Amino acid sequence: MASPQSDIDAEGAALQPVRLHRFAIDGLFGRSPIAIDFPPAAELASEPSILILSGQNGSGKTTILKMLAGATSMNFDTFRAVPFRNAILEFSNGEVLQVERTSNEDRPLRISFGGKEAFLAKDKRQPNVYSPREQLAIDAVREQTKRVLKHISFQFLDTTRSTFDQRETFDIDSVVQVSPGRYSVKHQGRGKELEPLADKVREFMREAQVNYRKFFQAENLELLPRILQRFKTDKVVAKPEQLLSRVKAIAARIPEMKRLGLQTDDVDIETLTDLLISGEFTSDEHSLALLETYVETQTNKQSSRELIAHRLLEFEKIMDEFLVAKTVRVDARLGLKIETDQLQNLRESELSSGEYHFLLMMVAALLCRRSGSIIAIDEPELSLHVGWQRKVVGALARCAAGASPLFIFATHSMAISAEHRDRTKSLSAID
Repeated sequence: MASPQSDIDAEGAALQPVRLHRFAIDGLFGRSPIAIDFPPAAELASEPSILILSGQNGSGKTTILKMLAGATSMNFDTFRAVPFRNAILEFSNGEVLQVERTSNEDRPLRISFGGKEAFLAKDKRQPNVYSPREQLAIDAVREQTKRVLKHISFQFLDTTRSTFDQRETFDIDSVVQVSPGRYSVKHQGRGKELEPLADKVREFMREAQVNYRKFFQAENLELLPRILQRFKTDKVVAKPEQLLSRVKAIAARIPEMKRLGLQTDDVDIETLTDLLISGEFTSDEHSLALLETYVETQTNKQSSRELIAHRLLEFEKIMDEFLVAKTVRVDARLGLKIETDQLQNLRESELSSGEYHFLLMMVAALLCRRSGSIIAIDEPELSLHVGWQRKVVGALARCAAGASPLFIFATHSMAISAEHRDRTKSLSAID
């Protein structure tokens, strides 16, 4: 999303989802042209795509990530700050966003998209910096970009510059239950803290239950067409014992779902179980068909919960594989709960720098949307043991289960680039 200081707001309607196709920049720091081709969508809709930018310190990796973050949010501060001649961002639908450096000191940038162009001021924060005509031109470009940028969510993780002191916190005692499985922060305060990463996980748990399609590829869970097709074809209804087996399978998963903060239909499941055991409504085909439809509905709801649960459980499993003498668990009330092997609770800020940076990256992967998510990470290897470096890319891909984000890594870690040579773009050093 664009920031409040953005030149152009990227919100709005889009004709169709698009992906990044190519980024080309000429004259960055006075050097030769650089062209980066983004990987196409993975063959499986639920698999992420990966691009690794490798190079020495000063090769422009971080600057390129910041330019991409700015271009996809229509905030051109990075373009204002660095020397370059021309930059072109191509999208998968063939449209192009172009940014050029001009010779006008007051209007140093020219942006164009979809046949519209505008000139941007050196300092957009000055009052009345744009004339009405200039503002109209900026608005026209903004309207054009809405069609392709609405479904692109670019998150830039700058692990090299993150500090524990910057972490906003909330009072755990202010976290109150507003409905079953849903919690809210009542007020900010001091004392025991619900920290930002935990709060993000808690919000994901809430939002994914409201609209799981935002986060998961799951077209096979469309319920109504299956029910209509079943009645249309006069398919023989299931036997009572088959329906009871399905209901018991759902009931067996209820404790795990509750632990993960997912809502369950306990009363409905208990009622279905009693009805199927008693046989009161299973004697004729019509009653059994109605029960089957209701069981189908509950099965479908359970399947959507299982998508969320699978990603959360995979997150926990990966954290167990990496951390030593510590566990990270999803918590219904707090979002995340971190403990030592002596069951001592830890704050996020009490993790080592490497542990925290790893958790930061994993939470970003956990929260990614089903499509359109771009997670760019600068120096993912920071503070990580070389053994962790070799496994971090695969771990992030696993944690994004059921979605197809694009991961972009800027690194000079040979351990990372060597593990993924076919996905690595090498950048020449900038002297």
